[in-house]
Amino acid sequence: MRPAGFVTASILNRWKRASGENTKKSRKKDQVIMAVRSLKTERERRPPQSERSTISAVRQPARRPRDNAYTFGRLKRAIRNAERRSGDGSEIGGTGATILRLRPAPLVRLIERQRIGTEEMRAADDITTAFHAQAGEVSVLTNSPAAAGYQPPVGAGNVTGPGSSTAGHVATFADGTGKVLADGGAPVGAANTITPSMLANAAVAFGVGMLNGTLVASIAGNALTIAVKTLAGVDPSPADPVFFLFRDASAGYAVIEQTAALSITVPSGATLGTINGQANRIWVGVFNNGGTAVLGIYNSLSFQAGVPSNPSVLPWDETSAANGTGVTSGSTGAQLWYTASTLSSKVFRILGHVESTQATAGTWATSPGKVQLFGPGVRRPGDGGSHANFSQNSLVNFSSTSFVALTGMVVSISLAAPCNLVWVDSFGMVNVANNTNASLGLSRGTTNNTNMIGAVATSGNVQGSSQIYTMPVNTYDLPNTSGSISYSLQGKSSAGSSCTWGASGFVTLSAREIHI
Repeated sequence: MRPAGFVTASILNRWKRASGENTKKSRKKDQVIMAVRSLKTERERRPPQSERSTISAVRQPARRPRDNAYTFGRLKRAIRNAERRSGDGSEIGGTGATILRLRPAPLVRLIERQRIGTEEMRAADDITTAFHAQAGEVSVLTNSPAAAGYQPPVGAGNVTGPGSSTAGHVATFADGTGKVLADGGAPVGAANTITPSMLANAAVAFGVGMLNGTLVASIAGNALTIAVKTLAGVDPSPADPVFFLFRDASAGYAVIEQTAALSITVPSGATLGTINGQANRIWVGVFNNGGTAVLGIYNSLSFQAGVPSNPSVLPWDETSAANGTGVTSGSTGAQLWYTASTLSSKVFRILGHVESTQATAGTWATSPGKVQLFGPGVRRPGDGGSHANFSQNSLVNFSSTSFVALTGMVVSISLAAPCNLVWVDSFGMVNVANNTNASLGLSRGTTNNTNMIGAVATSGNVQGSSQIYTMPVNTYDLPNTSGSISYSLQGKSSAGSSCTWGASGFVTLSAREIHI
């Protein structure tokens, strides 16, 4: 509501003198100074009636008051004149008299003493107009404790709020009107911190498939459960989500915000291609099933006819879509993706792997010894690890009918994990005595005729004299241990005749770790 005008304190003082001092016929002239708020500048000569100043700042001699009724009548007429120009005051919760507002005493004195003129009065009114214009933009929450006992300003900008709030929460709009506020809860992450959602796009360059997430593996009822948890160790939620990043069909990236619990259970009986007593590594991936995250598990190591010395490693490939078979107690194959639900040709990302050793394959009774998230520096299936090589140019004779370690032919490496494979390879030549079979074999360790691994290479000589034969020997080994391990070359002669290893040049022995 815009104030209609002002009346100075002089008019009330005049009224009082007239009512209390009727016997005194004062001839002194009173001056009534009326001022208005200027709504238009001097350049606007003809303002609309609704914005025209209701009272001009004038100076005129006051008439002698005749009696109380006369003076009071003049005051009522002034009020009616103000009402005709500015309304009856109901818009601001008052009456017609509310339209006339007393000037502050200091300003009245300046006017009466003729210290300020019309231009100064207009400047003061412009300041008042600006103040009310700004005050009109302030919105008061009708049910906020701060507004108790007050009514909000009338207008389209009024808003309502929840009436209370929690420190650190954000305010949000509750509907489409823009006038209803609600408690939006705590922002993801603390104030002034970078949140996972802010890092989602930046993480693409680092090849990271999961943000704000980790893997937790547990054993119950001879079943293995692998779950995704937040870095706080709880299930994902709207307030603490986990983000998955996937390649999409256009070679770009898609992001899934996981806000609910996510897990996969390997039931009892599902061996996933593992064998009794052998350390295994189960890879964990997440598939993008039309915007829904689905977990999957994968064993990259397979054995031909279940023989550990005949393994094969088949890496997964994140650059190609894959199928997923719903996991059941009958999931006994290796190098297959088993998923929480059956999937067809879906893109996936690797999250990490779980390592354990089960006395009976498929009976998940022993808790995993290691859970590793995937990321930079983590080896993939088929990647090489430690490597060692030995060579010599010396002759070693052997004549034992059982295997004995050949002098100097030993190599040692350090393994990163007990589930990893080792490829052991030897090459050299043997001078085989006549009517003799010379045999070479590899062993884990250097003890004679102990822990022999892989196939044996044999050369028989019936040529009537000693002959030189090339005799390479190699094999895969599953040492089922980590840390330092040694391999040696052993030889034997069937007839007890002397044979010579290293004939015609250098011999080599090497070992190389292969991650699964």
